[in-house]
Amino acid sequence: MTDIVCLLLALAAAPGGRSVESSAFVLRGFDDFELDGRIEASGPLADQERAVVLVHGSGAQSMDSDFAAVTQGGEPNPFFVDLGAALNAAGFAVVRYHKRSYVLQQRAQRDPAYAQSDEVRAFQEDPLLALVEDAKACVDHARGAMPGAELFLLGHSQGTYIALQAAHEKPEVSGVALIGFANTPMSFLHFEQLVYRSLRGFRALDRDQSETLDATELEADAPLAASLRAQLAFLDSDADGALTRLEFQAASLTALIHSDPFGGAYLRREASYPRIPEVLRAARFEVVFLQGLLDNQTAAYHAKAIELVNRVQWRKQNLHFAYFEGLGHALDPRDDYDDLVYRRADPDALARAASLLDEHFPRGGDDEHKK
Repeated sequence: MTDIVCLLLALAAAPGGRSVESSAFVLRGFDDFELDGRIEASGPLADQERAVVLVHGSGAQSMDSDFAAVTQGGEPNPFFVDLGAALNAAGFAVVRYHKRSYVLQQRAQRDPAYAQSDEVRAFQEDPLLALVEDAKACVDHARGAMPGAELFLLGHSQGTYIALQAAHEKPEVSGVALIGFANTPMSFLHFEQLVYRSLRGFRALDRDQSETLDATELEADAPLAASLRAQLAFLDSDADGALTRLEFQAASLTALIHSDPFGGAYLRREASYPRIPEVLRAARFEVVFLQGLLDNQTAAYHAKAIELVNRVQWRKQNLHFAYFEGLGHALDPRDDYDDLVYRRADPDALARAASLLDEHFPRGGDDEHKK
């Protein structure tokens, strides 16, 4: 799509039958790094009453947040495009921008020498700071482009953390929505995903519940069994032809040891920010949790734990919880909790999510919504 076409009317329809205009912009970060962005809104930007900035999950994500690489059949799955259209239909302007890691990746693919550039090294030295500051810069841009609009953030996965930290530092943010929320540090979450999530597959193969996969169980017609058979010489530390639960978990942990995408620089910066429960307890802005119950990356118990603490201790009126049956990490249909394959987000779920934000995200900066 050319820049000229991008500036023309988008195909999405807004309330009252009005079309949605898509406006490109260049976001200048705290260190003058430039990120392409886009605002989609019905009518002139100066007339907008509410705007939502979308904040990506982990990985090198474009402003579309396309999950095609992990989607059934490799089909296009532009999560933020679909989500943005639902929000537009509910009366919100939507602000999207390329994640910094995506821009760096694209430049390095065009010119391999760029991987050794000062810009790449600076990001590697403090990636989390850059991501939080970029989200804050996008809030500033939205304020300049839509001076009369109430501003909100919507984070997905890692973006839930980034959005909450940005809102904690930006008093002009009136609310935050969270899809795929986690309330533990990234290192804890990554450990859980690698070492414990895969145990469900191990136990499904362990028919006699002996905590050991013998030769017969390893011959099962299942993708995990085939993978374990191919690696057995490496995984079977005592060379007895079977695989114990401890051997299986040790192998899972080696993946974290050898390839940890959230290394020391990220963790040091994370330790300098307030913990997410502290942010939520202090928050005066509205917070809406939109959680798939079949999410196996940031499981629903993360949101439910906050809901429980709020009910019995905090008793805050600005925390709102919505759960989606049968949906996964990006509000996409899943067959069961062990289903790791993405599908396109459920349209009815996106419409419900947008309706909830319409309900809980105020117009006009009513202080009653910032208790």
